Amino acid sequence: MRTRDPEEWCERINETTLDGFELRLRRSLLHTMREYMRNSSVKGIRYVTDRNDPLALRCWYACVILITMLGMCVLLPLSLGSEGVSSLSVRQQLGVFPLSEVDFPAVGLCSSGRISRQSRDEYAAYLHSLDKNSTFTLNEIKMNLLAFLGVIHLSASTYDPKFMDFLKEKLGDTNVTDILYQLSPKCKRLLLRCSWSARRVSCDKLFGMRLTEFGFCCIFNSRYLSIDKNNSVFRATRIGPDEGLQVVLRDNSQDFVRRVRPSNDVQIILFDGTQHPLARAGVIRVYSSGRNSSVFLSLRARITLADPELAGYEDAWLGCGSRSWSQCVSECRARMLSALCLCTPFGQTTHTICSLEHLECLAKYREKLKYFYPGEDVHESLREEKANAIHCEHCIPNCDARHYSADMDLVPYGEHSDKIHRDNFMQGLTHMNTSVIRVYFRHSQQEIQVIELNQRWYELLNMITSVVLVSNDVNTTVSHSSLVMSLAGVTAVSVTELMYHVTLLWMNIHRNTRTDF
Repeated sequence: MRTRDPEEWCERINETTLDGFELRLRRSLLHTMREYMRNSSVKGIRYVTDRNDPLALRCWYACVILITMLGMCVLLPLSLGSEGVSSLSVRQQLGVFPLSEVDFPAVGLCSSGRISRQSRDEYAAYLHSLDKNSTFTLNEIKMNLLAFLGVIHLSASTYDPKFMDFLKEKLGDTNVTDILYQLSPKCKRLLLRCSWSARRVSCDKLFGMRLTEFGFCCIFNSRYLSIDKNNSVFRATRIGPDEGLQVVLRDNSQDFVRRVRPSNDVQIILFDGTQHPLARAGVIRVYSSGRNSSVFLSLRARITLADPELAGYEDAWLGCGSRSWSQCVSECRARMLSALCLCTPFGQTTHTICSLEHLECLAKYREKLKYFYPGEDVHESLREEKANAIHCEHCIPNCDARHYSADMDLVPYGEHSDKIHRDNFMQGLTHMNTSVIRVYFRHSQQEIQVIELNQRWYELLNMITSVVLVSNDVNTTVSHSSLVMSLAGVTAVSVTELMYHVTLLWMNIHRNTRTDF
């Protein structure tokens, strides 16, 4: 009989025993997973583990689950790789787009003289006739009316503060827009002859005086104001200089009281007639007509059409919308001025129009109107825009848009102009100090682009069950985990079942599991 060494009798005997906790943990986990497979809402797992089913059927379901998991492993990296990719793509339209379906651009003719001497004198004489008490002399009225030029250019001007009280007393209401209209050069004096589609048409039927950021201009084919919403759209049916818009104009430099440019040319602006002609919005193209010359503007149109499938998506997700981009920017600028100067630029009908008493405030914040806030994560070179800019982040470009540009050719008349121009359009007109402007399409095929979804429905499978988390105006689409769930046939119910089995049920089984040694 073996005994221990008497020297070790005082030491405690440590016998090696099995780890009961580990055995219970293993057995409880195995039992829990069996319970989950037998009761799972994912039928494929139940069929694979059900021994009552034929072996062939169980193998078939096992293959289906394996193929599903392999597909998940293939598509998941593709989904992760699409992070940050634009949701839209631009596709070039193939085939011929008829010229008759392309809207002709709006054409604006703006005189270098923002205030006409003749118009100023006529309006001053009218105001003086209302002044029975001779509060202001005729010359004083003329000088004070010139200060309204500052409303257009947002610059300070010198005027008599009592003049505004005089206008309110005589006119009843100081309508700044109407005053600017009265002072502007009239289209009937600027335009001598007009033609559309090789037919002579009265200029009054083609052009109207409309508000722009340059003041009142003669605008053709405009539809951005409520007064023009029901106007029919002009469209050219043929190509060539005679088949578009032809205008003979004479801008009398002797009639200028104040000019905005040192030259005597007329500004020609091209833009989409449905967009507000705002230069800061980037929707216009500006050209200059030379005096005693013919100006040929051969148009190029780039038309962007939205795929009908985009109608079911929100503008914020697409990055483009149906609302006018330039109109949104114009209203955003108006709200900024309303907050800073308690007035809005001329042309806005819902707020107090900026007048002479607001000129100092307008001049103070004129630079602020030049910049749009670029966002936080921008290059250091844009720090001026970040510090001194207006916030119009809610304005997004249009999905459907028309952009126009032109190749300009200028041909001076010279001394033999009367012998060269013998067409019927110029017959009976003297060429001295005139300009002939021709705006037309040179090519029948225009650039058509279609904006469509960057991924089709089968590529957007992960978007079906995506979860959108909105935090601090940042939309984060958590779609990658949703892709895994949709491919594996997993639903919120099955996820809840799994969480229940691996937490509450496992803890309960582990607590009640006994081990025998």
